[in-house]
Amino acid sequence: PATFLGNSKIAPGIFIKKPSQCRKFGYVGVTLWSHTGQPIGLIAVIGRRPLANRPLAEATLKLVAVRAAGELERMSAEAERDHLIQDLQHALAHVKSLSGLLPICAGCKKIRDDKGYWNQVESYITKHSEATFTHGLCPDCSKQYFPDLDTTACP
Repeated sequence: PATFLGNSKIAPGIFIKKPSQCRKFGYVGVTLWSHTGQPIGLIAVIGRRPLANRPLAEATLKLVAVRAAGELERMSAEAERDHLIQDLQHALAHVKSLSGLLPICAGCKKIRDDKGYWNQVESYITKHSEATFTHGLCPDCSKQYFPDLDTTACP
């Protein structure tokens, strides 16, 4: 388990019982901050002897921390971008769309395909897109095909 020293986590396997022991072991730690001001990690150096020049070690570690935080954020953004690209490529592979001019018969409304065959509108669109059809009758067709049917009771 990780041992806590104030608000900083010490690496697993390093046990420090008192804050005064940090100087004995030569500990210097700096929080890694995101560009939004959120803590994203900790970078630390733990030596077996006290540091000879603690201010220099802290200043150097702060510079390293800024670069490390930037690199972590860059890698995270790159991984997210790669994931989005993969999702978009997957979606694009499954997209079917109709475009351009469709030759359609003015009488029966069949559509001529690339091979010259005439197809029902439903079968042509189903084959060339992700659309599926259900069937019903519009009010005009209901009157034409079923003139005795009272359609005023149904919407």
